[in-house]
Amino acid sequence: MITEAERLLTTAAGADRASRQAAIARANREKQRLTTAISTAVERVGHLRSELRTASPGAERDRNVWIVLPEARRPTSVEQGRQLLLTAQAEHRSAQEALETLTRHATDLQRQTQQASEAARSFREVLQPMQATLEDTSHSLAGPPSTTEQDADTAEPYEQSVETAREQSDRLRRNLREARAAASTADQELNDLIAAAVHFVSGTRFDTMTNVARRAIISLGREHLGARAAEFAEQLAQRLATLNTDLDNASKHRKLIVERLAALTDGALKTLRTASRLSRLPTGLGDWENKEFLRIRFTDPDPSLLAARIGELVDDIAAATATRQIGTRGSAPKRDGVTLLLRSAEVAVPKGFTVEVLKPDSVLRDERVPVEQMNSVFSGGQELTAAIILYCTMAALRANERGQMRNRHSGVLFLDNPIGKASASYLLDLQQGVASALGVQLVYTTGLSDDRALAAFPLWIRMRNDADLRAGLKHIRVADTVRAQLPDPYDDEEIRPPRRSPGHGHRNPCLPPARGDAMTPSTSGNVILSPRALRLAAALEEWPRRTLTLAELWEIFAIADAASAMRPSRRTDLAEALEALAAAGLINCSRTRDTSAAPALPTRLTLPAPQPSSTAAALAHTIAWRPELAWAASARLTLGQIGVLRSINDWLRDRGRDDDVAPLRERSLEVLGHEKRLDALLGTSLFAPGRLTLDLLRTFRAHPPLPTRRTGDGPVLLVVENADTFDTLTRVLTAGPGEVGWVAWGAGAAFEASVASVLDMPEIRAIAYFGDLDADGLRIPVGAHRRAAQDGLPPVRPATGLYRLLLDIGKPQPGQTPLTAEKANDLASWLPEPLATRAVSLLTTGCRLAQEAVGTRALQARMDTSTWRDGLAFPN
Repeated sequence: MITEAERLLTTAAGADRASRQAAIARANREKQRLTTAISTAVERVGHLRSELRTASPGAERDRNVWIVLPEARRPTSVEQGRQLLLTAQAEHRSAQEALETLTRHATDLQRQTQQASEAARSFREVLQPMQATLEDTSHSLAGPPSTTEQDADTAEPYEQSVETAREQSDRLRRNLREARAAASTADQELNDLIAAAVHFVSGTRFDTMTNVARRAIISLGREHLGARAAEFAEQLAQRLATLNTDLDNASKHRKLIVERLAALTDGALKTLRTASRLSRLPTGLGDWENKEFLRIRFTDPDPSLLAARIGELVDDIAAATATRQIGTRGSAPKRDGVTLLLRSAEVAVPKGFTVEVLKPDSVLRDERVPVEQMNSVFSGGQELTAAIILYCTMAALRANERGQMRNRHSGVLFLDNPIGKASASYLLDLQQGVASALGVQLVYTTGLSDDRALAAFPLWIRMRNDADLRAGLKHIRVADTVRAQLPDPYDDEEIRPPRRSPGHGHRNPCLPPARGDAMTPSTSGNVILSPRALRLAAALEEWPRRTLTLAELWEIFAIADAASAMRPSRRTDLAEALEALAAAGLINCSRTRDTSAAPALPTRLTLPAPQPSSTAAALAHTIAWRPELAWAASARLTLGQIGVLRSINDWLRDRGRDDDVAPLRERSLEVLGHEKRLDALLGTSLFAPGRLTLDLLRTFRAHPPLPTRRTGDGPVLLVVENADTFDTLTRVLTAGPGEVGWVAWGAGAAFEASVASVLDMPEIRAIAYFGDLDADGLRIPVGAHRRAAQDGLPPVRPATGLYRLLLDIGKPQPGQTPLTAEKANDLASWLPEPLATRAVSLLTTGCRLAQEAVGTRALQARMDTSTWRDGLAFPN
C-alpha cells in the first residue's frame, strides 16, 4: 500500500494539494458508483434467477410439453419432417448469423462504451482541479458558487483530445492564479490610493475650502470612491484649469506690482541722493559753507537683483496676508503705498542707510551726528534748528520734483514760538540763511517782546486779541507793523515767478483763456495735440463713466504716460495735456481746483460722448497706414479709435508676415497692452464689415470651461449661478432628471463667456438658467443670451418654475441700490410675466432674493409636484 501511495504521489494527481483533493474526490465518487453498480447487478441477478426458475420445467413430464412443436411445425411424414428440418436448419443458420452480427455490434458498442467511459473519466480528472479552483474563487469573491454542469441538450461537445484539455486546464488555472494575484495587488494599490486621497483632502490647510468634490471624497465610503474616481478626476481637472488661469493672472499682476515697486524704489533712492545734494548750505557759514547738512549714504542696489528682492518681499506679504485671513492670530501686514515703498527700499539696500546731519553750534564746526543720536547729543535749540533745516531741504526737494527750483519758492513754514528754544542769534541766522538759500519763507510766531531778539527779522506784525462782549466773539487784529529795510529778493538776471492770485495758485488750465492770451490756441481751428495728450485722450475714451475725479485721472495718466511716473514735471505735463484737450473740446473741467501743489488741477472732469472730430481726421492723414487699414484715412473715427488703429498698424508692420495664431486676450495684450481691450472693441464700429476682423489679427475667442455634471439623457442643460444650489439641483435631478441631461455651474458672471463651451456639446438643444434675483443675477443671463445668439447656440431661457418657487418662498434681503423703473424693466424683461412684474418690484425697492432659498428641503417637499420643473423641458 505504501508503494502504491508513493507511486500515486509521482503522478499528475499528486502534484499539489488541489490535485490530491480532486483525485480523492474522484476516487470516492468512483467507489460510490461501483458500489451502486454492484448492488444493481446483484438485484438484477436475483430477478433473472427467479424468472429462470419460473420458465424452466420442474418435472420430467413437463419437459415434453416444453419441447412440443407448434402445429405448423409438426411433420406428418418423414419427407415433410426432412423439409421442416431443412427449413429449421436454414432459419437457425440465419438466426445464428443474425446473432453473430448482433454480437459483433454489441461488442463494438461495448468497446465504444468503454472508450467513452475512459474518456469521461479522463475528462473528469481534468475537470476536478478546475472545478475546485472555481469554487475557491467563488468563495473568495463572496459570490454564488459557480457550476460546471450544463444541460445535456445545450452542452457543446469538446472536439479535442484529453491531453489538449489538460494543457488548456493547466494554462487557465495558471492564468487564473496570476489574475487573482494581480487583482489582489490592484485592490491593495486602490485602497492605498484611496487612503492617500482621503488623507490629502482631509488636511487642515483645506478646512476653509467648500469644494463639492472634497466634501464627497471625505464623506463617501471607500467602495464608492473607486467607482466615482473618473467623475472626481473630471471635476478636479476643470477646477485645475480655473486655478491655472487664476495663477496666470496672479503672476501677471505680481509682475506688474514688482515692476512698479522697483521703479518707485529706484526713484525713491534717487530722491534720497537728491535730498543730500539739495541740503548743501549757502556761503558765509564758515566751515559749513557748501557742505551738505544732510548726508545719506547707502550702497546702490544691483539692478539685476532689485526685482528679485522686491518679488520676494511681495511674496512674503502675500503669504502673511493669506495666513492672517484664515484665522491665525496677529494683524495682517500693512499694504498701503508708503509702507510697501519703505519695505521695498529696505530690501533693496540690505546693508541699510547711514544718515548724518551737521551739529549746529556757535562756531559751526564740521561735526556730523547720526540722526538716531540727535535726541541725546543736541540741545533743544539745536534740535529745532536741525528740524527747520531738514524741512527746508524737504521743501526744496518737493519744489525740485515739480520743476520749480528756478523760481526759488519752496513754500512757507509757520513756526509756533521757536524763539523760546532757539533764541541764540547764531541759530536764528542759520535758520534764516538756509531757508533763504532754499527758497522757504519762514514765519515766526512768538509772544516775546525782546527787541534784541526781534531785530534779526526784517518784518514784524504785532497782533492783539479783541473781545466783542455783546456778541461773545473774539477777534485777532493787527496792532502795528514794523518793516525793516527789505532788499529786492530778485536780481535782474533772475526769472521772476509768475504772478499769484490771492489763493496762491496758478490759473486753471481748463478755464477759458484770458482775452489777448496769445499762447492759447484758438478753439475755432484744429488743435494740435502732443503725443502725450493723444494717449491721454485715447485712455479717457475707455473710461466707463462720463465723470472722473482727480485721483482717477492720476491713475489714467499713469497708464497713458508711464514714462512720466518719476519725472519731476509730471504735474505740469498733466496740466498741459488737460489744457490742450479742453481747447480741443474733448473734456470739460470743473471750476473747483486742487491747489495743494502748482500748477492747480481740476478736481473733476466731465467727458463728452466720443465723437469723430477734425483733430482725429487730421491725425489720421498723417499716418502711413498699412494696406489692410487704408480705410482708416477716410473713416470718421475718434481719437481713441485712431490710437487703437495706430497700435494695430505698428503690429501689422512688424508682425504682419508671421503665421502665429493666438487667443484673443493674448493678442490684445500683445498689440494694445491690455488683455481685455479687444473684447471691448468687438462690438464697436472698428469691427464693422470691411474693417477689422479676427482673421486679420490672427486671433480667436477662447471660451472658459463650463463645469457640468451628467444627470440624465435629456437634451436640456440647466445652468445654476452659485455652487451650493448647483450641488443641490444636481443631486435632486439625478434622482429624477426629466428632460435635464446636464447641470452646469455658471460661476457667477463667468457664464457670460463660458456659455460658448456649449459649442463643444452638440447633444444640448436647450439652455435653462437659474440664478439670484438681483441686478447682477439678471444681467448675467441677459449677457449670456446675447453671446449665445452671436455664436449660433440655443437661447438662454429662464427656469420659470425655479424662479417662481424662489419668489414664493424666498425672503427679500434689503441693502441693494434701488434701480429706476426703466432699468429694472429692462433687466426683468428676460423673465416672462407675471415673474417680470414681481422682479421689477423687488429691484426698485433695493431688495434681492438669493437662489439658495430653493434648497434641498424645499425641493424634497415638492417632489410630488412638477410645477418647479417648468422651463426645464425642451421647447416644442
